[in-house]
Amino acid sequence: MKKLLLLVFALSLLPKGYAQDLLVTAKGDTVRCKILAKTDQQIFISVLQPDGTKISSYVSKDTIRTITPGYFVTESSPEKVTPLLTAPPMNQREKTKHSPHGVRFALSGGYSHRLGKLASGLKSSYKTGFVIGGDLAGFFNEYIGLGGFVNYRQYNDGSVSSVVAGPKILSRFYNRTQNSAFILGVGLGYVSYQESVSSIKATGSTFGTTVEAGYEIGLSKGVALMINACLTAGSLGKITVNGKTSDLDKRGSMSSLNLAVGLVFGR
Repeated sequence: MKKLLLLVFALSLLPKGYAQDLLVTAKGDTVRCKILAKTDQQIFISVLQPDGTKISSYVSKDTIRTITPGYFVTESSPEKVTPLLTAPPMNQREKTKHSPHGVRFALSGGYSHRLGKLASGLKSSYKTGFVIGGDLAGFFNEYIGLGGFVNYRQYNDGSVSSVVAGPKILSRFYNRTQNSAFILGVGLGYVSYQESVSSIKATGSTFGTTVEAGYEIGLSKGVALMINACLTAGSLGKITVNGKTSDLDKRGSMSSLNLAVGLVFGR
């Protein structure tokens, strides 16, 4: 309210002919205007239009590189004034702009916990380990993207490992300032299994699905910190031990819950 009263008071003091100031933005654009008032974060200005009307607005101090007071002398005839830039309306919020299209690349790593019981025939009793993942997706618009992913999981001091890879679809929802975003994803992939205990080597494969939810915190326009939770679901029906394939009495769970942090590039 105080800012509004200050702006109204300053406007009432303006004569028909007055010296104009020059603002140069960080991008190199110029603003020909009259500075009315300043605060710690904003500069209130008045821009004279060719038809003689004045538009009152403000700009953020962070976006201004230089200020030159009294750079122009404007006569009362408005035809001699050509505004170089019209300032944004006072109620317009500054946003970090992102292209509705583009490529998103993410790398992450963290904790993996195996879900379900092991089937008979699987020697290891692993439950916890680590996961390393990466995905690449192209966005058709601001909200929907399609790409591929790969996750490597390792358990029980390296004796058991699994790789999940395949296509997935992503949904992205930016916050109001478009600095951070929620990410939801669903994928379908090939799941491989490998176990090595002494002289015994066991392998297997199946298909599985992944469901993930994450949050990206913008560090810059093109880089963000990602916090992600991913659920992988799948089960193993056959296993090959030292070259001999056999059916399992009960399907072995390949499901896991993965919690990871990472970096996102190309937002």
